[in-house]
Amino acid sequence: MYAGPTLTTLSNYSLVKDKGFEVFPPIKRQDLPILCQKYSPGIVVIVDGIFFNALAVCHRDILDTISKGWDIWVISSIGAILA
Repeated sequence: MYAGPTLTTLSNYSLVKDKGFEVFPPIKRQDLPILCQKYSPGIVVIVDGIFFNALAVCHRDILDTISKGWDIWVISSIGAILA
């Protein structure tokens, strides 16, 4: 799960951790290819992303990740932007 400000506003942040999610900082370009190299396919949840301090995650990164067997859930404000 790539999350930042949205996740920290949850009243029970530990609930996410307790369910076995590995939480990464907000996503940026090239995070998904690095994830694919380090882990076996699974589910990626994109909640928050970086837009100004680094290049934003792009559709190509997402499509390449899906083609490698990953499921991607894009939610919150970044989901609206990527949709």
